[in-house]
Amino acid sequence: MGGHLAIWDAHFASLFAARGFEPVIYAHGHFPHQTLEGFPVVRQFTMTSWHEDNQEDILKNWDNYFVRNRRMLEDMTRLSQGIYLAEGKGFAGPAPDHQPVGPDDVVIFPTILEYQLTGAIKWLLNIEKGKRPTVFFYLMGPSGSVLDPESGAATIYSLDTARFYKLAFREMDAAGERAYFFGCGSSHAAQYSYLREKPVEAYPVLGTAIQPSVPPREDTSKRVLLYAGTPTPRKGAHLLPDIIGSVAPQHRDWHFTVQMGNGAHTRESVTLHNTLTVLAPEHENVSYLARILSTTNYCRQFNDSEIVVAPYDPEVYFNTSSGIVWEAIATANILVVPANCWLAREAERLGAAYVCFDSFTAEAVSTAVSKAISDPPLPREARIAAAMKFKQQNRTEILTQQIFDRWAGQAPGTVSDSEMSADRQTQSDRQVI
Repeated sequence: MGGHLAIWDAHFASLFAARGFEPVIYAHGHFPHQTLEGFPVVRQFTMTSWHEDNQEDILKNWDNYFVRNRRMLEDMTRLSQGIYLAEGKGFAGPAPDHQPVGPDDVVIFPTILEYQLTGAIKWLLNIEKGKRPTVFFYLMGPSGSVLDPESGAATIYSLDTARFYKLAFREMDAAGERAYFFGCGSSHAAQYSYLREKPVEAYPVLGTAIQPSVPPREDTSKRVLLYAGTPTPRKGAHLLPDIIGSVAPQHRDWHFTVQMGNGAHTRESVTLHNTLTVLAPEHENVSYLARILSTTNYCRQFNDSEIVVAPYDPEVYFNTSSGIVWEAIATANILVVPANCWLAREAERLGAAYVCFDSFTAEAVSTAVSKAISDPPLPREARIAAAMKFKQQNRTEILTQQIFDRWAGQAPGTVSDSEMSADRQTQSDRQVI
C-alpha cells in the first residue's frame, strides 16, 4: 500500500508507459485502491509475499511452502484465463477484452520470495513451449546463505530458505531462456548465484531517495533522520520514545525527525503514535511526521539530514536488505545501524560512513547516535564520493537495458534503448504485466 515496494512496482509501470505500453499491475485481493501511481490495478492474488517462518516447528515451514506455491500456481493460472478476484469473496471474469499471455508478452514479478517462486515457475512451465512469455523474477528476500567477502565460502544459516530457492532454481532451469532472475543488490545476487550454481545478475537499486541525477548536498547540517518507514517492532519503532528522551536533550543544537506511516494500523502502532504525539512537542528539536510523505518531501528528509538511523533488530535483518540503507548512502548520510547483520555489512561493502550499536536497546542506539554526531566516521567529501559512485551503479538506464535486451532475445548490450523503444512502440499487441 506504500513504501519502497509500491514505489518499485510503479517504477516498472512507468518505465513501460514511457515507451507507449499500457501496463497492468496485479495486486493482492486486499489492495485498497483501483490504481497505483496512476496505473490500473487488478486484484488477483489470494496470498501476499510475506510470511513468518515458524522457529519451533520447522515442518510447518514445509507446509507453508507447498500451500503458498500451490496458491501462486492457481492465481497465475486464473490470470492467464482472465479471471480475477471480485469484490468480497469469489472470482469474476474472464474480462471481455482479455488476451491470453503469449510469447510476445512480458510478465514481471517485481518482488517474489521462495514461498511463491516455485508456483510461478510451474505456471510458466505449464504453458506450451514456444508460447511462453518472457518472465522476469526480481528476488528481494534473504537467500538463506551468506558468502564470505574474501574467500567466497558459503554459510547456510537457514536451511529451509536456501533449499526452497534451490528447488525453484532447478525448476526454472527447465524453462529455457525466456525466464530471468535478478538479485536485489550485488551481495544477494552472489548468494543466489551460489544456490543456483549459475550467475544471477544484480539489478539496480532504485529507491525513492536515491535520485541518480541529483547531486548530494555539499555543506554539512545538524539534522538526524531518526526513523523513516513503517512503525514495526522489527524496525525498532518501540525504542523511539526512549531514544528521543536520551538524544534530544543531549544534543540541543541538532534536530531529530521521526517519520512513520504506511496506511495500516496495529494496536502497538496506535499506542506508539499517541506517545510520540505527546512527546515530540516537549522537545523543540524534535519533529514527528505521522503520515506517508510525498516523493518530494520524503526525499527532502534524506537530502537535508546528516545522519540516518536504522534502529532495526539485528536478528531479523541478519541477511535482509533495507532500502533505507541505500537511500542514506546515496544522500551522503552517516548511517547508524546494528552490528553483525546485512545493514552493517552492506555499509562496509559500499564504503559508506556508519556507526554500529551492539545491542537492540534504546540505550545502545542512543550511544551510537551520539558517537556519529561527535565523531563522524568519514568527512562529508568522502561520503559524497561514495554517494556518487553508488548513484552511478544504480540508474534506471541499467534496469531498462536489462529488461529490453532480454525481451528482444538479444545478448545484453547488443540493442540500444532507443532502438528497442522505437521497435516496441510499433508492437501494440504486446502486453506488460
